[in-house]
Amino acid sequence: MSAAVGNLKWVLSSLLETDRHFVHYTKKAQLSNISATRDGNLFKVCFDFKDKTEYSVALKITQNDVESLFYENYSISSEFPMPRYLGHLKNVLLAQHVDTFGVKQEPYIGLKEHQVYNLTAHLADLHGFHLTSPVSETGFLPAKKPITVEEFQTAASKLPNLLSSKDVLLISVYIKFASASKTDLEDVCVHGDFTSANVFWAKDEFGNMSNKTAAVVGWSRVHSGSPTDDLAQLLISCVDPDERLFIQKNAVELYYNSLRSHLKQSDDLMDMFNLSQVLKSFNKSFIDQTLTFVKKLSNFDSNAFKTKGVAEAIKAKLEMRARFALMETMELIKKIEM
Repeated sequence: MSAAVGNLKWVLSSLLETDRHFVHYTKKAQLSNISATRDGNLFKVCFDFKDKTEYSVALKITQNDVESLFYENYSISSEFPMPRYLGHLKNVLLAQHVDTFGVKQEPYIGLKEHQVYNLTAHLADLHGFHLTSPVSETGFLPAKKPITVEEFQTAASKLPNLLSSKDVLLISVYIKFASASKTDLEDVCVHGDFTSANVFWAKDEFGNMSNKTAAVVGWSRVHSGSPTDDLAQLLISCVDPDERLFIQKNAVELYYNSLRSHLKQSDDLMDMFNLSQVLKSFNKSFIDQTLTFVKKLSNFDSNAFKTKGVAEAIKAKLEMRARFALMETMELIKKIEM
């Protein structure tokens, strides 16, 4: 077991210092047992009390300290729904465990209008906090790594039914000459994997999934980048095309209006984040996130599913989303001067 998990003294002292819920349990009953189970790079540390109550926290092994620093700076001060930060050591993050949240929706099940709008408003809250709060330290965030021509062409070769050779050539030219260009919007913290797989939905009074976001997890790819990247990724990868075409414009405008409500105290930011610039930024994000989605889809692992039939059905649905996004992407690229 990891040395970090073995260091229960640190775990206990951190919880007693930062977690009022854990402190409440310790005042009610004596601790009787501590155990830990592992799932990949995540440990679930369970505390059993003599009054039969249980409490658990998450201990995550991280590749670097970026994710821990992000939690430390944002989970405490911002209103964005994410696990509470409870402490960290080098490459180890201690946080609220996902068991305390709601339920996940399978990524292949398309998000509906109200779900997209809910997450869009939360993104605006997070970015508004990032842009206006004096405590939102961001120097530790790495820059975005754009897809390369080689990466895209390799992905396209694995998905021959999605792109013609002419399309691959045009997109390759875009990546080489235009993808690195930036819009006039200030960079913010970007989740980097803002999909259904990382969203927990709160339960309603009957125990069913509600329309309210309980928490967004999976911040290992957090970086500094375009404010509209996460929204574009969500719409492309998690919303079926017919639904996306219906709500996309409204979602972008909701993001714009919600973000502006946070920027009222700064004339410079209000001037920068005008609707024209946000729409321009979203169009570029749409192109970039479509290419990222194609790359991810090219590595689809059929063995992760129970049967071959289920895997094929899910891949077909994801390819449908990619196909429609690529059609729009091609039209957007054709309008760019390169």
